Amino acid sequence: MEGPVKKIGNTGFVFPTGANNSYRPIEISAPATTTSEFIAEFKDDSLSVNTNTKDTTLARLLRKQYWNLNRTSGTSQVYVSLGWNSFSSLADTLISVASWNGSQWKDLGKGILSGNVTSGNLKSNVVATSYSQFIIAFSGSSGVIMPPECYEVANATDLKNCLLHSGVAVVVNSFDLNGLATTDFPLVVPEGVLLSSSFKWWEPECPIITSNHKAVYDANNISSMFVLLCNPIQQFRICGLKEQA
Repeated sequence: MEGPVKKIGNTGFVFPTGANNSYRPIEISAPATTTSEFIAEFKDDSLSVNTNTKDTTLARLLRKQYWNLNRTSGTSQVYVSLGWNSFSSLADTLISVASWNGSQWKDLGKGILSGNVTSGNLKSNVVATSYSQFIIAFSGSSGVIMPPECYEVANATDLKNCLLHSGVAVVVNSFDLNGLATTDFPLVVPEGVLLSSSFKWWEPECPIITSNHKAVYDANNISSMFVLLCNPIQQFRICGLKEQA
């Protein structure tokens, strides 16, 4: 439902929030007292406010969609769980719950994750101490290469990370595979990953993928898809290897 939802009491609760016909629930664990009161609302925004002000353990913040969760009575501290669906699919499941404390986004950690990048729910690893805006953030510490936004893959490391962690779409720009060891090949395209590109990926005997042609892994197909270093001069290709009869 659109608009704010109020909850009073000492039991856990799933707020049935959402916006623009998308159901985006937020859940709290049981407060300590029967008089505890929380109000929650989901917001679909176009702004990425204060996304550079964050804990160093957070990488990229998804502030365009967020929840307002306000504690309007009591002092209870609760675990917070955030949900997503096919209308708001994630690029990756290396995620964390983050909350705005008035001056920066705080990392509440990755507790129990259920589901996948298409639909699921993530519970914070610690209780919240500030109650304002809550978002899903990609996690990572400084100095660690984080999974990229998989609709803008531009180098070999990003490609590998996206194939390992993405469950929705990987859009690849032209680049060579320098930096990957031969032991990294073949890079398997997992089930459910959709591949697209603005250039041709395949050798002549393979289907052609261009900007207007996308390929999805099909477990029932006669071919499995792998990323192979077919020709270093021609950068790389995605080839279909036929299963042996």
